[in-house]
Amino acid sequence: MGNRPNHFVVLPVADSIPPTRCSQSGLMNDPLESPLDLTTEKQMANACATESGVEFEPSLEHSFVSYVAPTTDGAVLKVAWGGDDESLHETDALELWNGDGAVRLLRKSGRALLEERALLGDDLSGLLDDVATSIAVDIAQQLWRPATTPFRPVSPAVARWLDRAESENHELAGLARELSVEVEGPADRHSRFRLAIGTGIP
Repeated sequence: MGNRPNHFVVLPVADSIPPTRCSQSGLMNDPLESPLDLTTEKQMANACATESGVEFEPSLEHSFVSYVAPTTDGAVLKVAWGGDDESLHETDALELWNGDGAVRLLRKSGRALLEERALLGDDLSGLLDDVATSIAVDIAQQLWRPATTPFRPVSPAVARWLDRAESENHELAGLARELSVEVEGPADRHSRFRLAIGTGIP
């Protein structure tokens, strides 16, 4: 594999990209006008921690759509915001991946998940484009696998993201749409997550 980093790789995220909120249609496509109220999610995290006998530290500051806090024993306790449609089957996805290319699910209780913690690795922006792209593709191939119920096809979500990018005149929107047509796969290929570029928060 050459000189590739041998640990978890995380790409930096631009500060200008706002978090999103579910619209009434349940689609995560509207920029947040204000931070979400995660009071209920914090209460659920506290209840789960008490039940499981774990202690957690202050929540991670860049977690916008979930209450996420590292535990004192090196894991992460996460409770997704109740209106986050994209986290609907997160538990199923983590169980399917089983630590292969993603954090491992250690325990679950409703929406409260105890997960392995993803540690920051090397910044891909400091590598040659070909090397960084190859690493990203390797990770994507680990995550890309056949899945059926309860997972949903990712293509409708990709179409929404592309429409939005084009409406905002993003310079790479046209290329992204061409590539999305090229990689369109069989109907049984589903994806629970986008390939998230830029977050170390599970």
